[in-house]
Amino acid sequence: SLTLNEVLSNSNAEVRYVGMKIIGFDKVLGDKRTKIVDSCDNTGMILFEIDGIFDEPVMYLKVINSTEEPDGTFKNYYLCVPPEMKTCKQAVAWTFKLDENEYAPSQET
Repeated sequence: SLTLNEVLSNSNAEVRYVGMKIIGFDKVLGDKRTKIVDSCDNTGMILFEIDGIFDEPVMYLKVINSTEEPDGTFKNYYLCVPPEMKTCKQAVAWTFKLDENEYAPSQET
């Protein structure tokens, strides 16, 4: 029953960070303080920024695993990316140490 308000009101940055992970990124993503920077309907990726965890905003990229889970669902992952990212493609390319123009997978596994 921990809320994002309770987490962000803590004076300790590490406690705020851990609290955000306990709450879960799905709830953080749905909060009004979260800024959606970019999204991609084809892949389900969402690039978003949240203020109040550390001194500077933190940027995350939501990606959806392309491998189906045994129960038929697809697991979400949240990757911390640099704050200068502007697009989902740029952010996912960064995770592979590639430029946005270099990232063009022919197959996802």
